[in-house]
Amino acid sequence: MLKFINKLFSCSILITILVNAFNIALSQKKHEYLTTKIKPGEGITLLLQRFHLDISQFNINKFKELNHRKISRNGQLFFNLSYKLPIIILDYNPYNFESVIESMSDEPPQKVLVYNNFLFDKGLVKQNYKSSKKIYIPLSYLKNQAKKKAVDSSDDVKSDNELILELKDKKGEFKIFGEKYSKLKKKSSVFKGFIFYLVSGHGGPDPGAIGFKDGYELHEDEYAYDVTLRLGRKIMEKGGKVFFLILDESDGIRDDKYLVNSAKEIFSTGDTI
Repeated sequence: MLKFINKLFSCSILITILVNAFNIALSQKKHEYLTTKIKPGEGITLLLQRFHLDISQFNINKFKELNHRKISRNGQLFFNLSYKLPIIILDYNPYNFESVIESMSDEPPQKVLVYNNFLFDKGLVKQNYKSSKKIYIPLSYLKNQAKKKAVDSSDDVKSDNELILELKDKKGEFKIFGEKYSKLKKKSSVFKGFIFYLVSGHGGPDPGAIGFKDGYELHEDEYAYDVTLRLGRKIMEKGGKVFFLILDESDGIRDDKYLVNSAKEIFSTGDTI
């Protein structure tokens, strides 16, 4: 009997160590969040509802924090971009699952499993937790202490001014326009106080319309991007602030008669097209 008690005590210590180690790891790692693309007409509220999340100020604020650079000033979401949800992804271990959940969540383990079954049944995740070995936990389920540990956003939260300034190098030149056009001189304040979001369209794997001239294959996206850069530069010279929603770090403004084709363009958020 004494041996059994000693073994039981040793097991309880081991479980405690495992749970504590998990909590330490949770506080130190950069969290992985469940991501999704929005549906047509979907805003923050409808998106949260689709994933059966409470329309609370906590969830709304957390969503905005995680996706700061992918939300317009009026709260609009952009179609086809990937958005992080206030749902963290953790490794699923059936042997210590209940202990871990009880240590970090205000909700019981069974409710967490019910939520994960809901995600799978609705087709919101491709595999159930038993197959994927991943468990999804809404941040709103977590205890206050665990919530504080999970507030590190993997997206850099930057102001609009910081976002526009990162297009400059150390000399204050706008590298996005290419070496020849990188230096920009303000000529007027006609557009002072105005913000322009310019999207050239196409890019990446999508060349747009294709034509042929003098033996050259011409792609619409290259010329649309070049014209958009020129337009943005003119606006900035007149005091406006510009955000380019599609970027190609290699191609600035080009004066060649025929522009070389590439598929390097990405969304300004870093997402592939």
